[in-house]
Parts: sequence; structure tokens; C-alpha cells
Amino acid sequence: MKPVPFATDGPLFSAEMRQETFDIVWRTVKEKHFDPTLGGLDWNKVREQYAPLAAGAKSNGEFYNVLRQMLGELHQSHFNIIPPEAVVDDDSSEPKGGSIGIDLRLIDGQAIITRVEPGSKAASAGLRPGFI
Repeated sequence: MKPVPFATDGPLFSAEMRQETFDIVWRTVKEKHFDPTLGGLDWNKVREQYAPLAAGAKSNGEFYNVLRQMLGELHQSHFNIIPPEAVVDDDSSEPKGGSIGIDLRLIDGQAIITRVEPGSKAASAGLRPGFI
């Protein structure tokens, strides 16, 4: 997986927020990955390797890159971390033009799916947020 760098503005997340976010990402993969063996990867060992790096991150961008590197251990192209500031929350009820059912954001020159509309053709085709 090729990391997708991006700008992250704002104050550094608190140590508690970084730990909680790291735990959620790690646990979600452990509990919900389609392959319970993770291709033979020792996910507990991955946690031991990346938890100190996440805790010691000096910026939010560095923290997200640690999460991306951890997910990169899975060697799966469709796993990525998208920071909240890269996602636009558009709950407007205004009618919109035709759509295939996805929202894209350009992050460091790459189009990243940030939202898939439930029931859309994109959802039926198996597209998911984070796909490049």
C-alpha cells in the first residue's frame, strides 16, 4: 500500500485521543477483517511495533502516517486512513445532479473515495470509502 500524504492542520491530538484512535483501528482490523488469520500476520506483534510510534507522533499527519504504515502490513491496496478534515460532511437536502453514488476527494494527487451512497450502483459494485 502506498501512503497518501496530506496536510493536517490544527493542534496535536491529545495522547488519550491518539491511543483511543489507534486502539479502534487496530481492534477493528482484528475483529472485522475478512480473513481472520490476516494472511498469517501476527497482528499482536504489529500492535507492539506501531503503538509506541503512534504515541510518540509529533503531529497529526505523522500519527495518521503511522496508522497507514500499520495497515500497510496487511499488504492490501484498499486499506487507508482518511483524516476527518479530508471528508466534507454534506447533509444538504438540496437536489443534486446525477451521481454514481460516490464522493471523491483529491488527496496528494490521488482520487480517494470518501463516501459511498447506500443502495447506489457504486455500493452494489462493492466500492467502499478509502478505495483509491
